[in-house]
Amino acid sequence: MANSFTKVTLGAAQTVGFTTPTYIVSSHLTVSVNNVTVPAVQAGATQQVFGSFTSTNPLFYNLVEGSTSLSFSEELPAGAVVLVNRNSSQSTKLVSYSDSGLLTSDVLNEDSNQAFFIAQEALDQSAGNFDSSFEASQGVTVTKVAGIEAGADVTDTANVVAALTAGTNITIASNGTITGTTVDTNTTYTGGTGLTLAGTTFNVDAAQTGITSLGTLSGLTTGATTVNGALTVNSDTLKLTSTTASSNVEHPSLELYRNGGAGSADLGAIKFFGNNNAGTPEKFQYAGIYASVQTAADGNEQGSLAFSLGHGGGQEDPAMSLFSYGLQMGYGNPILMSYSNGYQQFFSPNAAQKSFKLNATPSATVANGIYDIYLPDVTGGTLAVINSDKTFTAGATTVNGALAVNNTTQSITDTTTNSTSVYGPTIEVYRNGGDGDAGSTAIVQSDKLGTIDFYGNNDAGTPEKIKYAKIFSTIYEETDGAESGRLSFSVINAGTLTEGANPATILDLEPDVAVFKQDVRIQTSANGGVQATSTPILELYQEDGPQADDGDHLGEIQFTALNNNNYSPIKHKYAGIHAEIIDETNATEDGSLHFTAVTAGTEDTTVLTLNGTESTFTTPLVVTGGLTASQTLANAVTDTDISVSEFATYNGKKLIYTGGAGSIHLADAVAADLGKAWVIINAGTGAITINRATSTQTIKFLNGSSISAGSANLTLATGGIIEIICTAADNYIAFGTGIS
Repeated sequence: MANSFTKVTLGAAQTVGFTTPTYIVSSHLTVSVNNVTVPAVQAGATQQVFGSFTSTNPLFYNLVEGSTSLSFSEELPAGAVVLVNRNSSQSTKLVSYSDSGLLTSDVLNEDSNQAFFIAQEALDQSAGNFDSSFEASQGVTVTKVAGIEAGADVTDTANVVAALTAGTNITIASNGTITGTTVDTNTTYTGGTGLTLAGTTFNVDAAQTGITSLGTLSGLTTGATTVNGALTVNSDTLKLTSTTASSNVEHPSLELYRNGGAGSADLGAIKFFGNNNAGTPEKFQYAGIYASVQTAADGNEQGSLAFSLGHGGGQEDPAMSLFSYGLQMGYGNPILMSYSNGYQQFFSPNAAQKSFKLNATPSATVANGIYDIYLPDVTGGTLAVINSDKTFTAGATTVNGALAVNNTTQSITDTTTNSTSVYGPTIEVYRNGGDGDAGSTAIVQSDKLGTIDFYGNNDAGTPEKIKYAKIFSTIYEETDGAESGRLSFSVINAGTLTEGANPATILDLEPDVAVFKQDVRIQTSANGGVQATSTPILELYQEDGPQADDGDHLGEIQFTALNNNNYSPIKHKYAGIHAEIIDETNATEDGSLHFTAVTAGTEDTTVLTLNGTESTFTTPLVVTGGLTASQTLANAVTDTDISVSEFATYNGKKLIYTGGAGSIHLADAVAADLGKAWVIINAGTGAITINRATSTQTIKFLNGSSISAGSANLTLATGGIIEIICTAADNYIAFGTGIS
């Protein structure tokens, strides 16, 4: 059990959840991924290769001082080896005692932990609780004993040597090399313990299979020889030499014969092995050639060859296969045709089809620097166009099958100069058929015309291809001369993208309306905060006619739902908000906002009207919890003759009068003026006369004990204050001080 380091090999991609050994200070820790050191701060991080993978961004780790929970700045892939090694300070004491110092448990623990951790680290090394990565971090080199590592079984070698040297024509050197001397046909060979002699052939007894090496056997000449078991040749070269003079004979020949019954699918393989760069190098198959039976029928036998390559730590599907009918490339494996600046590629189209077959003749030609690829005339299949600096030029082309274009960006360029007669580059999606009948050209309402599907991967252990969104078109009305269409948008929600005859959509664009089936949010990014001008805007623009007129409706928000009309509910408008023009005059424009509701089955009953000067409730206003009113001070007014229109603008405000002797003119009050109020403070140098607009107007003064007749104008002395309220058509009341 290791105490001074932690090590984990990831079974799946991971960012967090790593644990460090206990430490005194985090600077004593060294973190590595695939034996490459990772820095603790972002400033020291770089994008580099970590053995089996390359980091997307500069890789560093995060560790809060004192914590043993460690994480990385980006996700590490499955198979990555994370090592956290502790190297406590051995040259410097972390604690130094003094006679006047305060002796605490923290001080004692830190001092003892330094010695304790150094001892743990030494024990981990001496006990072998480390691997090659840990050795490298400690500066330790372990020399392996070749004789022990080989694991040779030397059982009964004495009898073997005795048997081989029984004659006078064989000598064995001290290094185990067996050398033939003068051939002596009279030498008799006998088998010893573990060996039996049959004719001139020595056979190892079954009990002696542990004998794996007898040194180097040279100068051995035999005739036809059968090896009943595995044959291992420990040499750099295996040579087959033929002395046959005839050019019509296929010699030398290496024959692999599977005599295992008729129709055996797998016939044999040639496998290529090498070591990887693990701490203890491991044997890995990097390539292979495999032969198989395709058809075993007598007289129609067919075979195939498959070429496989090591990939990602394992064996991938065949990179290339040879059949009687042609060459087949595995998925993801291109055919590369060399030219001066690089390669022209044939590429496997998609995972579903796995591969494509190339049968055409010629396969490629080069003329005048133009590289042409001639594809076979086939029906269906997939044409994959790979990202390239070469141009694929064709006239009107029909692809009978799927067309996959593997590139980040696709471009459609229109070189037409007459922009008034064309729309520009166009993608046409034409469904020449409908009603779900094979070969039928008839179409009906709700027939789908085409779809754009958007796919991406999820975060499953093995990422899965998921359809996240789609755009599709359907027939809204198919009648000749009255055709209408619908364009719909849908997205996946909670793992489900509903599809079928009537998919669940979030937006349908129909001939006369845009139908949103989800909440609508208008959002902008305003860096200036709440006072920024780039706030979200919903604009309703009425563009009908050359100019606006009084009373024109500018747009409406309607609130609709179905009623309970027995078995045939009817769509009904329950409320609405609309805007109207009051005054369209340039520079003096006025508008109003109207709130309506259905009343007793009648739509568009006005409840509230808002304009720039007033708010009018046409139904009783019920306030729950109280109503608090506030007045806003008007600007100081020096005008000594305040007109009716000017005075109307001070409704709901406090008017501070700072001029000399002057007059204020009240409007001819109408029913709509009910509740309007003004507060006037005479801070000027002269008295103010409150004038009635006409003789029909009354302004009654309430002095606290009596009420005036209201048929005379009022005077507000300097320093006085008066509040005037409209109580009905033609009627005002007033109260305050300094009034006569």
